[in-house]
Amino acid sequence: LFRSYVYQERHNLASKNTNCNGKSNVTELQSKLRLAFLCHVSLLLLSSFLYFYVTVSTTSHRCCLWVLYMRPIWFFMGLSSVLLGMVGALLPLLPTVPFMILGAYCFARSSQRMHDWLLNHRLFGPAIADWQRSGAISKSAKYAATVSVAAVFSLSLIMGLRPMLIGIQAVTLCGVMCFIWTRPHH
Repeated sequence: LFRSYVYQERHNLASKNTNCNGKSNVTELQSKLRLAFLCHVSLLLLSSFLYFYVTVSTTSHRCCLWVLYMRPIWFFMGLSSVLLGMVGALLPLLPTVPFMILGAYCFARSSQRMHDWLLNHRLFGPAIADWQRSGAISKSAKYAATVSVAAVFSLSLIMGLRPMLIGIQAVTLCGVMCFIWTRPHH
């Protein structure tokens, strides 16, 4: 980018020697080149600064300001995921375990205490541990998911929804069922 700018300015300088004000284009070109050089150097410094912080944040969590700013965001996302998972335990249409897994992921980046609480929870802990260990879903959870998906799809048929909506729902639910039943189980 810098080289193309220099080439363009040299070409403009060769086509005319002075501008409308009578000033020499050489000094104008020099000031533009200095400005372009300073922009180029500042972009290099900014990119190396960002690279340093990204590298530090992935290798050492304690010394990076980025992690300190992100911890409350991860904590809020984990808390909202756990709350949605608890609501999903009461509502048949909202899944529970995926939100709890997402909550564990977020808490692992924000609060070790909440992460440990979630992994040691009597109801949600075993499913999260199975998923983290080997991507497994228990057979009872697979059967419960299949029954709830069948119930929701049957309810949609009974309600007489438009065929296009039924088709979209059928394709989506078949994809979900394929995903669930292809996971290993213990």
